[in-house]
Amino acid sequence: AIEFGADKVLENIETAVEGIGAKAYKSIIGTSGFRGGFDALIDAAGSRASLAQASWAVREGGKLILLGSPGQMRQDFSPYWFREVKLLGSYIYSNDDFAKAVKLLPRLNGLEKLVTDKFRLHDWRRAIKTVVKRGGIKVVLRP
Repeated sequence: AIEFGADKVLENIETAVEGIGAKAYKSIIGTSGFRGGFDALIDAAGSRASLAQASWAVREGGKLILLGSPGQMRQDFSPYWFREVKLLGSYIYSNDDFAKAVKLLPRLNGLEKLVTDKFRLHDWRRAIKTVVKRGGIKVVLRP
């Protein structure tokens, strides 16, 4: 993550608590973790687990931007109302955003490391299965 421009990498609860000023949380039942710390978070994964974790990792009064597309899911909304967290949705990007991102690509080193799988075009079914099973970060189809 650091290679791709992240300011901090928080590998476990202890480093999260120290690194962002969060509070450790030991649950009697359920999952222990940390609460608060981030002013804003972007959940681009769009999974139930990532949204649940992000909803508690943002500080009280913070913002959580849902960028990933989770489809229908059950979700505990108590972190939002209990801690006054703002949940904002953002679907896709504008054409201008996409054009700006493409212009940035030559300045970013090591992006090829994000490609975890390459498939020939005729093997598209296997590529789709890899994506659906979340087996790769970026999956590429080649002619």
